[in-house]
Amino acid sequence: MNRKLLQLGTIVKNGYAGDRNPGKVFMVMGISGPYVKVISKDINGELCWDRYRKSDIEDPEGKFENIGFLPIGEIILTAFKKAEE
Repeated sequence: MNRKLLQLGTIVKNGYAGDRNPGKVFMVMGISGPYVKVISKDINGELCWDRYRKSDIEDPEGKFENIGFLPIGEIILTAFKKAEE
């Protein structure tokens, strides 16, 4: 996966995870040092936080695939502005 694609809101498919693994798809929520903070679903369908090594996701031989993008940063900022009104 291209490093540029590791930005807030990138939706990633983890090709290492099995098809029934609820964490197979996750969204990048930030980068901290060598780690990428992500949010996905747990076995109960609830949101959960996790992290991956940045080098694993960026590995061109790896099985992480960019499958979409959600402008979550803009959504959050808009919600904050509305709350401040």
